[in-house]
Amino acid sequence: MSSTSTTHIRPERRKRPARTPLHQAPPQVRSRQPVSQWIADSMADGVDTLPGWSDLAVGNERMLPRNAHSGANSFLGQVSTVHFALVIVGIGLALGLYVRHVYATQEVLSMVERAKKEQLRLELKVNRFHGVLDQMTGPAAIYERARALGLEEDIMYGPAITWQQPE
Repeated sequence: MSSTSTTHIRPERRKRPARTPLHQAPPQVRSRQPVSQWIADSMADGVDTLPGWSDLAVGNERMLPRNAHSGANSFLGQVSTVHFALVIVGIGLALGLYVRHVYATQEVLSMVERAKKEQLRLELKVNRFHGVLDQMTGPAAIYERARALGLEEDIMYGPAITWQQPE
């Protein structure tokens, strides 16, 4: 193998012709043109590169700093950091209190549900005891006990007993 060194020669890049700044250009140039028009203009000038962002800007937009739109005239520009932080903390506390209230309300609701179940259970128990008492003191039980004592049932009742209070 022979050792030959080859040097690569790059073709010379043509520089872009100097353009006037857009804010100094005549009004017909300052209007927004579609990107395809910019490409066509660049090709006509003999430049084969695409325009940059600053070439596509209109009017004084190129002259404004990046944060010029968020200046002191905006709402957040007028609020200090301390006030903003206090508002955020206040909102967080209010949200926390609301969530705590919701969970406390759910706990109270579950306690009320348990109390209602207990009340229903006790009412059913009382009703059952009343039923047993009614069976023990009802006419059928009384007649049965009276027969056990030797009393007999008769169709004829004696005269009504009346009591008069002595004067």
